Amino acid sequence: MIEVPSLQTIRVLVLILGLLLILASFYSNENKIPLMYYGIVATASGALSILIHFIKRTGVR
Repeated sequence: MIEVPSLQTIRVLVLILGLLLILASFYSNENKIPLMYYGIVATASGALSILIHFIKRTGVR
């Protein structure tokens, strides 16, 4: 049976993917802007998801 990764693992992978896209945009000769845009969106999404999860878990009010 296929084991599904945890949500925390998926959040971290999205964050890493975003950072890799931003890094790739610096080395790309063409399509620099879309790579940077997708990287920023993926990084922000992953970071926001981790932050919301952390706030829910710790109960910060």
